[in-house]
Amino acid sequence: MAAMETTSPPSRLAALAYPVVLVGAVGLAAALLDRGLSPGLVTTAVFVAALAVTSGLERVMPHRRAWYPTRADLALDGQYVALMAGTQVVARNLATLLAALVAVAFVTSIGPRHWPLAWPLRGQVPLALALADFGKYWLHRLAHTRAWLWRFHAAHHAPDRMYALNGVRLHPINALWNLVLDAGVPLALGLDGRAVVLAASFRAAVGVLQHADVALPPGPLDWLLSTPVLHQWHHSTATIEADANYGSTFIVWDVVFGTRRLPRDRGAPDALGLADGARHPARLAAQLAWPWHAASRSRRVVVAIIALVVAAGPIALFRLAPAVIEEHFNHTLARPVAPVGAHARALHARLTIVDLHADSLLWERDLLARGDRGHVDVPRLVEGNVALQAFTIVTRTPRGHNIDRNADDSDNITLLAIAEGWPPSTWTDLTARARYQAAKLDEVARRSRGRFVVIRRASELAAYLARRAADPTLSAGFLGVEGAHALGGDLGNIEALFAAGVRMMAPTHFTDNDIGGSASGVGHTGLSAKGSALVREMEARGMIVDLAHASARTIDDVLSIATRPVVVSHTGVRGTCDNARNLDDAQLVAIARTGGVVGIGYWGHAVCTVDAASIARAIVHAVRVAGVDHVALGSDFDGTTTTPFDASGLVALTDALITAGLDDDAIAKVMGGNALRVLLATLPP
Repeated sequence: MAAMETTSPPSRLAALAYPVVLVGAVGLAAALLDRGLSPGLVTTAVFVAALAVTSGLERVMPHRRAWYPTRADLALDGQYVALMAGTQVVARNLATLLAALVAVAFVTSIGPRHWPLAWPLRGQVPLALALADFGKYWLHRLAHTRAWLWRFHAAHHAPDRMYALNGVRLHPINALWNLVLDAGVPLALGLDGRAVVLAASFRAAVGVLQHADVALPPGPLDWLLSTPVLHQWHHSTATIEADANYGSTFIVWDVVFGTRRLPRDRGAPDALGLADGARHPARLAAQLAWPWHAASRSRRVVVAIIALVVAAGPIALFRLAPAVIEEHFNHTLARPVAPVGAHARALHARLTIVDLHADSLLWERDLLARGDRGHVDVPRLVEGNVALQAFTIVTRTPRGHNIDRNADDSDNITLLAIAEGWPPSTWTDLTARARYQAAKLDEVARRSRGRFVVIRRASELAAYLARRAADPTLSAGFLGVEGAHALGGDLGNIEALFAAGVRMMAPTHFTDNDIGGSASGVGHTGLSAKGSALVREMEARGMIVDLAHASARTIDDVLSIATRPVVVSHTGVRGTCDNARNLDDAQLVAIARTGGVVGIGYWGHAVCTVDAASIARAIVHAVRVAGVDHVALGSDFDGTTTTPFDASGLVALTDALITAGLDDDAIAKVMGGNALRVLLATLPP
């Protein structure tokens, strides 16, 4: 055992250094995020900085000089650092996938009204940390009372000294359950990427300081955080002293459950390490194998199964999570389909149908295979006689999004991108997300061998329509973007999106951005100067401006400068479903004056009652107000919506429009003719 004499009394300077390091860690993380560093680099930099500062403090004001690490100690610590780096990669993937599933269950069971995202970040981050600590507290406590868990935890308690760096000595299985809780709970609670990184940075600094060999005096922070003053007792060789202070970041759960312990009669434990003179292997490989060697044969089988599950878990979740998430959010009502008349079937077969909105590229499905979830794929487009489908790209949505008010301080798509296995560049870069989804559609076209094409130019559209007139089993798509935040704040990125095939873009989505105000944003502002420049650039390139989700002021501002037809790709009308998401009659007329079209949606907020008759009623109202030449379809298929039918069932809408009183020519215009007119007039030649 290392000698235990005190070499430095507790110092006020050390007491001040502790909170300074914690605040500095969060400040450094915020500064690095502002400079655009990736989350992994930020947390690594914070860990290294906290370790460097704390190691310096250990030299200046050590609590126990005998705890200085030897060369052998540092060599082993270095091996553990490398091991932990790999473990973190696995843990982050597993945590985000688990968080996706937990978030789905949580949000859908209690609803966004109770979602903590409504709280300010200064409340969210401590809550997420405390809840993650709750899980870690009980796992840690069980690791001291359950032999099979202790085998994985013993490596952390084996050292006979404490200093900042040897806190990394964790068996990978032990590290994995810690990291999954650390990352998974904040993500499942809905914290956006920035908040998760700030929380991780704070936790990293606490973890480094927790093992610090620094002469700290007891103080009020010992009732809030897991400080070195408390944690050294947890590493005592005396079981009665070690079975306490289980908190990882906070000590509050120890206070709540009566396991906080801080003896006043001694400044430190008599000795550190394993209890009862137990020994632990000195080399890393032996330490990693020790849980199996120390167990009985039956225990080894159990432990091996657990290890296999942990190793295979990410693979299984990568396969299962995307399907579970999409299946929950994209529904088709399971109602008996009303018989469709012969007139409707005959008319529907003659139509050239265009739908201006579907978010199918967001989901990890093979669009060339007929799916059993979601709303759109190529086979269902062919079954529904859809000639042209707009595939709209979603790059960011706020958690708990609604049609009234959404702040731009969270992001669902980061979690989904990781869960679906998108490239790492898409995890933090919105433009990369847009380009990735565009490339997915190009890949569908390539694999279809000419049965599906992506339209970029008016001449391509005309040629395709001529081919399809002879072969109605062909289908096509064109690309749009929901929200110009996909440009990443740089108008220069419009070149990259145009090159990727994007031909329609909305200034906003659920939140306000640097381009303009959203109908469901916070400020309900209008078009910015940058937004005006974007509109001019889009028109010059032959890109269609989409005013779906735009605030009333943004709509007015765009219409005041537009020189070409504009569209609203998916909406409802207040004349039949009065809410903030839908257009009023004056807006319908104003869109029509540009020569554009309004796409009527199929989901609840658009039409109030999710059935074909309600969609037809909204279309008829729009026709009466805006004119028969200015109404189109904008389903919002696959947009986390519930619709009365999928793309294969559109004949039900044709039948409903006949029942609602529209004649065949009007139906042909609404179902596709009007949208084709705008596309042929607006797309690049």
